[in-house]
Amino acid sequence: MPAAPARLRRPSDAVPGLLAAVAFGVGAPAAQRVFDGVGRWTAGAWIALASGLLFLAATRLGFRAPPLAVGTPADHRRGRLALVASTVCGPVLGAWCAMQGLARLTAHEASLLLNLETVFTPILAVLVFRERLSPRRWVGAACVLAGGVACAFAVGDGGGAASLEGAPWIAASCLCWSADSNLLRYLVHRDLLTVARDKGLLGGAAALALAAATGEVPPLPDGATLAWGALVGLVGFGGALVGYLASVRRVGTATTGALFGTGPFVGVLVAWLVLGERPGLAFAGAAVAVAVGVALLVLPERSATASDPGGGA
Repeated sequence: MPAAPARLRRPSDAVPGLLAAVAFGVGAPAAQRVFDGVGRWTAGAWIALASGLLFLAATRLGFRAPPLAVGTPADHRRGRLALVASTVCGPVLGAWCAMQGLARLTAHEASLLLNLETVFTPILAVLVFRERLSPRRWVGAACVLAGGVACAFAVGDGGGAASLEGAPWIAASCLCWSADSNLLRYLVHRDLLTVARDKGLLGGAAALALAAATGEVPPLPDGATLAWGALVGLVGFGGALVGYLASVRRVGTATTGALFGTGPFVGVLVAWLVLGERPGLAFAGAAVAVAVGVALLVLPERSATASDPGGGA
């Protein structure tokens, strides 16, 4: 696979990861508003499928985000397996768990809880993929986790029992997406738009099949819902995926995961400005903990050394 630094060498290196975080952070509250009253499997399926169809159109029109180097036959075999596995983990299981949680939480609670992915991604990278993480970044991950737990108990908005019921679903979603994120290291040698196309089409088709299997066969949403849902899918799913992969190429999996942890703050901002939600004091404390944790995770360390895209931090 093409080599890439495992730390931020210049400010521009952070741009793809931050753009991916913004796209994903906006997608969570937007999905909650757009798909209100729509079955959760159906909503998740349309988000993925619409993104895949739009990226299919883009690739047919000749748009490309070519790889940095041509992968070996072994890379391509691993990439195909990783594509299927990551599709099951993220667009199918991760999206469904997220929709379950969004139905039980306010948008700003769900957005902050989505920071748990910033914790789960390095944990999986260390335990499964044998990466290394510095003590400072473990402290940062612990701060993010503390903020997520505090958010689950935030009752300033009347959340209470609803928060406790929805938090495990968001946590499960984050675990699924973290597995997805770690598997993406095997796809950096492929065209990024093609990866977004394939993941969207595979994930959407699988989610629709599961919707039918579980008896969730609702009437087709109206045209406006489908159109807005397609935009959510393009930005919050496909756009976030392309930015994430571009960041993995530049700074590696661990740093990209840390940058991605800033996304839920965008979701909180959207919830405040667009949805009219007002968090309580417990949420404010949780936000401070998350801010400290993300700062510890993102700020580069002088001792960091270069490695491959899956390298540790």
